[in-house]
Amino acid sequence: MPRLLTIAIAMFLPAVLGAAVVQAGGEALEGTVVAKGATLQVGKSSVAWKDLRWFHAGERARAPLAPYAVVTSAGERYPGQILGYDGQQLRFAADPGTELELAADDLAALLLQPQRAIATPESLPALVRRDASAVSGNLKRLMRSGVVVSSQLGDFSVDDGDAVAYLWREPANGVGSHTLVLHGGARLRADWTLADGKLSCTHPRFGALTVPMNAVHSLRRHQGVQWLSASAQVVRHQGLLAEVPVPRAIDPTDPAAGLVLHSDSMLTWTLDKGRVAMLVEARRGTVGLVAAIDKRSVAKLVVPEGERRLWQFDVPGKKRVLIALKGSGVVPAEAALHEPHAVGR
Repeated sequence: MPRLLTIAIAMFLPAVLGAAVVQAGGEALEGTVVAKGATLQVGKSSVAWKDLRWFHAGERARAPLAPYAVVTSAGERYPGQILGYDGQQLRFAADPGTELELAADDLAALLLQPQRAIATPESLPALVRRDASAVSGNLKRLMRSGVVVSSQLGDFSVDDGDAVAYLWREPANGVGSHTLVLHGGARLRADWTLADGKLSCTHPRFGALTVPMNAVHSLRRHQGVQWLSASAQVVRHQGLLAEVPVPRAIDPTDPAAGLVLHSDSMLTWTLDKGRVAMLVEARRGTVGLVAAIDKRSVAKLVVPEGERRLWQFDVPGKKRVLIALKGSGVVPAEAALHEPHAVGR
């Protein structure tokens, strides 16, 4: 049962979560988080399940990573092992004792190297290679030595170490009140509830599931929350030598995961009244972020290289918000905006 996987992961994680972020009623709280009954204790504050909008454990805890992962057309992600593929169906072991048969029509992606970032090709279906190039065509065979893709020009074989992912289509939004992301990489959307310090649901594919809170990397509530990554618009700038790189998705198979922003690049969102919150990670260089509304700065944040900070600011009404990144020094800066979202207040 899938329950076995969550229990195994929990054995590697502490009972108390550190550096966690919780959002309730539009206000973000940061601190050590402990699940008690149907509430989360954040420092001296208590957050009831009905008030929880977003939870993020901050740094990704170390947990065993499966060699492969599948992403369904509904956006769920299951780590595990490939058992076979006949051109129409994928047999996949989501964890010990759980074998799935997934039709190609129900698949969005097969991640052959889950730890690597994916560059989404311009046209799908396609196989993504390590150098970010793509081979367009239908997935024909999966072998230990590599992957075979059938295209209009014939069959192409790509070595196992060079094949990063095969993408059938962009994932759609699934059904369920919350999306749960586990430290081991699983992503599940269902009507989750919190009781006795554990999350539980009746999953449409796996049935009854119970997940200990210390196995959770992030938790998103969909009702009443505006997840911003998918709706972001890029502001392009023409530099003296070349166009500034545009933001890219942290995980193209997960529309809410966030964006990567580069030096002197900008993006915009049109937001309703509420509070914006996200985790900002300085991946390269010290980064400075500025949020502006109507050409007026409303929030600033500086994050040293290698660190993360919670960033939140209020939007007074339906406004167009611009986010700009500035680096320090001559080295181009890079920041990851993890799960940016807005909650009405």
